Parts: sequence; C-alpha cells; structure tokens
Amino acid sequence: MFVVSVIFDIEPISRDRFRHAILANARTSLAEESGCLRFDVAEDESTGRFILWEVYTDKAAFDAHVATQHFEAFDRIVASWVRAKAVETFHLVSDL
Repeated sequence: MFVVSVIFDIEPISRDRFRHAILANARTSLAEESGCLRFDVAEDESTGRFILWEVYTDKAAFDAHVATQHFEAFDRIVASWVRAKAVETFHLVSDL
C-alpha cells in the first residue's frame, strides 16, 4: 500500500474554513475513490497545523486522487490559506 503524509501550516484566520474543506475532501475521497482506503485528518489547535494520513492501494490510486475534480477544487480553494505544506510518501510495511 502507498501512504501519503501531508502537513499543512494554515493561516490562523483560515483554520475553520480549511478544516471544513479538508474534511469534505477526505469524505469524498473515501466515498468515491476505490483506491483510497484511509484518509485521516488531525489538527494541532495550538499551532494551526494539520496532518493528513492517507492510504491508497498503490501509487496509481494516489495519482488518480490528485487528478479528481474534488481534489483540484480543494487545492485551488485552500491555496491562499496555506503558509507551508510538506508532503512525504511511504510504502506501508505493517498495519498492526
């Protein structure tokens, strides 16, 4: 399985809007993309940082995710709210 970790640092004034947008993106990804197996969202309320933990069947499923209309719309909407973004990818070794 292919794992994607994304850390977002969000402008304080935009945290609520970002939270709403990312949760909608996560729900749609899980509902509409057969290759999206997990999409967790966590927030550090003291810093405005969010971390996403996404699990896909393989890299092709992730590539399909970033090509969806809902992802492209999310990416466009949140662009001005993001102070920093870090993306890392992994291959799942164990899901104990």
